[in-house]
Amino acid sequence: MQDRTAVYRLYDARESLLYVGITRNIKERWQSHELIQRWWHLVARRDVSWLASRDAALEAEARAVENEGPLYNAKRLSDGSYQRTEYDHGADVELAAEAMRRELANGTLSAGMPIHLVKLARRYGVSAISVMVAMKQLPSNAIIERGNKRFVADPDHQQPAPRAQTLRVLPHDWFEAHGFPG
Repeated sequence: MQDRTAVYRLYDARESLLYVGITRNIKERWQSHELIQRWWHLVARRDVSWLASRDAALEAEARAVENEGPLYNAKRLSDGSYQRTEYDHGADVELAAEAMRRELANGTLSAGMPIHLVKLARRYGVSAISVMVAMKQLPSNAIIERGNKRFVADPDHQQPAPRAQTLRVLPHDWFEAHGFPG
């Protein structure tokens, strides 16, 4: 049944309902939440119910948001607008920044090492987005970005150590010398 859709509920360790959502692909949806939701690290329990159709799931989600009051779902106001409660991750950002400074100093995060936001978030007990914001509090020469990847910089050379993939610069006449049309 192609239209089957899950309604999921996410709870914290105290059994407070954090969020209600729907999806056809639970694994992808939770990976997305893990990357972008400031509150994701609070999730201690997940409940999933599969319904026969997306429409049925949308109705069930709307009822749950209305009746169960999840903390981080947008709530529809009487004027038709929405109000969202945001998780304040300021303390989490500070915690992650301090942990990264400590790990840079003691070599746990060493030159050339790729920065994996989700792995660091799990290690520090914060969200991936909090780790990303925390990186901006580090000295500007601590992290090197290459495309959408981040690496611990080599403080002596201001570039990733050899483990990081680098682009080879070709001589200006390489294409012509190898028979490519100009």
